[in-house]
Amino acid sequence: MWDYVLPESQIKALHSGDILTVSTGNIFDWVSVEYEIHGKVLVASAD
Repeated sequence: MWDYVLPESQIKALHSGDILTVSTGNIFDWVSVEYEIHGKVLVASAD
């Protein structure tokens, strides 16, 4: 998550999977966030 609007070129790079050309978020990085399941949550596989 960033505290500014990403330029179009970085949004396209993220969409195409080219994450090496885009800086990680300066608020928090979605990749490094550790998720926990609490309460009534249904987790579905991507398949």
